[in-house]
Amino acid sequence: MRLLLLLSLVSCASSYHQAAVDTSLNPTNLSGQLIRAQAEQFVFLGFAFDTDYVAAARRDLEALCPKGTISPLMTSYYTDLGFLSWKNHVKLEGVCR
Repeated sequence: MRLLLLLSLVSCASSYHQAAVDTSLNPTNLSGQLIRAQAEQFVFLGFAFDTDYVAAARRDLEALCPKGTISPLMTSYYTDLGFLSWKNHVKLEGVCR
């Protein structure tokens, strides 16, 4: 019985919040290199650590395309839930031209 109670307290879940896609370009003209960057933020008991994680992902993505432009760009944001804590994730994908 105790094991069942313990397992119910440490279960996890994921929640997908939003996705944003730049649709300004014609999708048939996507010549270039696909690049990706992601970052995460750990939150415990409502206290957030590393609050600059989205900017870090953006810097990482821009570093992969130093002399070009990134377009179109897709951004997704989701959360992995845990016991008394969660992780916020951001994933950026784009085409470097």
